[in-house]
Amino acid sequence: MGLRSRLVSDLGQTPVRRCCRNKMRSLLTLVSRCLTEVRHHALALLLLLAVLGGPAPTHAHPPTIVDGAAEKATAEEVVDFRKRLADAVKAKDAAKLREMYATTFQHTHTSGNTDGRDARIVALLAGDPVIETAAADDLVVRVHAGGWVAIASGTSPIVSLADGKTYAVKWTVVYVRAEQSWQIVASQATRNGEIKK
Repeated sequence: MGLRSRLVSDLGQTPVRRCCRNKMRSLLTLVSRCLTEVRHHALALLLLLAVLGGPAPTHAHPPTIVDGAAEKATAEEVVDFRKRLADAVKAKDAAKLREMYATTFQHTHTSGNTDGRDARIVALLAGDPVIETAAADDLVVRVHAGGWVAIASGTSPIVSLADGKTYAVKWTVVYVRAEQSWQIVASQATRNGEIKK
C-alpha cells in the first residue's frame, strides 16, 4: 500500500480533512482555555463588586440579610478559621492548607511582590513570618454579601527577612465561604514603622 493510500484510508478521511480536524481541535482547545480564563476573571469581578458594594447579580432567591447576631457569628467563624490555619501550619499539613486557600489566591507583599497559592503555602511551611499566623492587634472582621464574604484587617509585628528588624505590618485578608468553611482568596500587607524593643 502506497503512502497516499495509507493517508487516505487512515480513519477513512483524506489528509486535508484530517489536517482541518486537527486545526479545529487546536482551535477548540484554545477557545476552551479562553472561556476558563473568562470565568475566573468574571468570578473575581463579581467578588470585587460584592466587596465594594457594587451591583450584585440577580438570583432566583433574594440575598440573605445578615443581622448583628449573624454578622458576629460569621466574624467568629473567620477568627476560628485563622486559628485552624495556624494549626495546619504548625502541623505542616500542606493538603489542609491547599484546601484553605483558593486556587486563584494572590498575596501582595509589603515589597509589592505577589505570590500565588503554592508559593504562599511554601512560605508558610518554611516558617517565614507571615500575617496569617502572626498575633493581630486591632483585628476587625467585616461581613459582606449576605455572609458569603468576610474581610479581616489588623496590624501584626512581622520580622523582616531582609534586615531582621520587626515592623508593624497592616494587613487585609479576603475570605469567601466555600461549602461549610472558608477560603482565603486574597491578602495584602503594608509595612509601617519599625517596632523598637
